Amino acid sequence: MAKATWKGERVGWPKSREHREKLRAAALARYAKQGERERTQEIVKEAFKTIDRSGANNGHFGKPHSDDSKKMISDKVEERGGHRGARNPNYRHGRYVED
Repeated sequence: MAKATWKGERVGWPKSREHREKLRAAALARYAKQGERERTQEIVKEAFKTIDRSGANNGHFGKPHSDDSKKMISDKVEERGGHRGARNPNYRHGRYVED
């Protein structure tokens, strides 16, 4: 069997339906245990803290946002109350901070 090529989240050897069902059953049994989900979440959270995603390591580094993306971000900010007063990123201790 040839190794699968990159297709989104599918990486590695292709798995049969039977194998995928066994993996699913094992995961369901594992998460049925009390506290297992929280323990796994903590492990994953700690692991992600060690990944450097700054600068060139960031997947969006050097890429501009499209006009549609900028509009969606702007709309969401306004929906959440905007950037007025204390919500403004440049507002510190009762006054605006200039660079």
